[in-house]
Formats: sequence, C-alpha cells, structure tokens
Amino acid sequence: LVYISLEIGAHQAKKFTVTLTDVYNELKENKKPFEVVFVSCDDDEEAATAYHAKMPWLAVPFSLKDAIEEMLEVEAVPTLILLDENGKKITEEGRSEIDKGTKYPFKGSDCTKNTEDA
Repeated sequence: LVYISLEIGAHQAKKFTVTLTDVYNELKENKKPFEVVFVSCDDDEEAATAYHAKMPWLAVPFSLKDAIEEMLEVEAVPTLILLDENGKKITEEGRSEIDKGTKYPFKGSDCTKNTEDA
C-alpha cells in the first residue's frame, strides 16, 4: 500500500493515519505479507520527518515525493493506493476500503469484501 498524506493542517489525514496504524498493526501481528509505504505531501522536510516518526511503516525519501505523486497521479490527501505483490494498482480508493472495513487480502479492482479474518 502506498499512503500519501501530510502533517500540516490536515485533520482528515491525521485521523486516517490512526485508523491505518490500527489496521497495519493488526495485520503485522497476524504475520500477513503486507506493507505500507508513506509518501509525504508536506512542503517541509522537517514536518514530513516528524509526521513519519509517528508511523510504524516505511517511507520514501522526501526528495522523491514529487516524482511518486506524479507517477501515481495523486489528486487528494490522504490517499491510500493498494498495490498487489507485483506493483499493479488494485485501487486508488484504499482509504474508503479501509474505512468501510474491507479485510485483507484486498482483491479485485473494487476490493470486493473478503470474509477472511484480518
């Protein structure tokens, strides 16, 4: 999963980060092959670093953020893009999938509800 967010002035982003952290911790605890990579949309590297320090997952270098945002065609934050094991995009609506409780593994272009326990 690629999580694109920012620290400064984004209440929605901060709120979703808490939700995603809970999902992430549960999946890791259950040893699911799953990873989140954070891409900051902050203009300030210090703010991005401070925000990422609150997250349990990986982050791309701040210097690559613009290229990744362009490559993934990010239009809003927070955005959660779900990728399969080959890097193929499953959905750009990962945030809404997580919010509505879609379970791992995320399948299909619409992330059809999976009944497997997380």
